[in-house]
Amino acid sequence: TYKRFDGLTAKPKLKMSASSTN
Repeated sequence: TYKRFDGLTAKPKLKMSASSTN
């Protein structure tokens, strides 16, 4: 669900993406 989150949080997506991917 990190994909849809990326749209909601395009800025913090960098940090969230790292956490989500991990």
